[in-house]
Amino acid sequence: MEGLHGILPIMSRPCRLLLLLAALLGATAAPAQWADPRTAPAGSMTQAWDPGTAPPGPPPAERSSESVTAGFFRQFPILWPTFVEAMKETPELRKGGSITVAFTIEADGRVTDPKLVASDFNRPELESQILRQLRLIRFDPGNFAPKPVASFQIPLHPAPNPTKPAVPSRSLDEVQLGFESQKAAFLKLYEDARAQWPVLSEGGKIIVRLEVAPDGRMTGSSLVSSTFRHPEFESRILAQVQSMRLEAKDIPAFVYPNYPIVLHPPT
Repeated sequence: MEGLHGILPIMSRPCRLLLLLAALLGATAAPAQWADPRTAPAGSMTQAWDPGTAPPGPPPAERSSESVTAGFFRQFPILWPTFVEAMKETPELRKGGSITVAFTIEADGRVTDPKLVASDFNRPELESQILRQLRLIRFDPGNFAPKPVASFQIPLHPAPNPTKPAVPSRSLDEVQLGFESQKAAFLKLYEDARAQWPVLSEGGKIIVRLEVAPDGRMTGSSLVSSTFRHPEFESRILAQVQSMRLEAKDIPAFVYPNYPIVLHPPT
């Protein structure tokens, strides 16, 4: 403003007014700045268009029971050598059986917190080794929520006699997947029976003999044993087994002598 005093007297009145107005505006105007999105008012354009804030991604998906079973049995060879070595040391293990475990599948596919739920073997050294081996299994990673698996049966039986010629047949993995697809039906039968007969609330195990016809029907299934000791409930479970249908195949009938069905109240 001081530099203008010498030239103002010789200028016309309109010009002097315009020059004074320009000087005042230049003195009070602040230099242009980008607003900081972190301090911008909520809902402002600056906040809405903040390029540093990534849009929210899709919510985590849940792993299906079928994908858990399929993923597990793809990596079953990780566990098999442990059972083979145990059979060498303890021949009575050759009768076979199952170990039921619980674990959690993390988003990156790791298995964490493996625990023993039940075992047909009652061999702590075998069961502890199986739990350690479970940590080596890796499921497909992805945008998944952690998946708690409360009860998963691992069937362990000697391999067929390698001297016999191989013939096409169903695999135990296929049967396991069939039972996994019917898991909700079996659990509903158990929950309904538990409400009707509270004595069943402690849970237990039913062992059935399976016979799967080439067309996929369970034609010769029968009860082998049961810890429930409740004939009506066991007949309902057996009826559910006999209602199952696997994929039809041009192969001989598949017979499995002692398939375990473990049923416990939800935790």
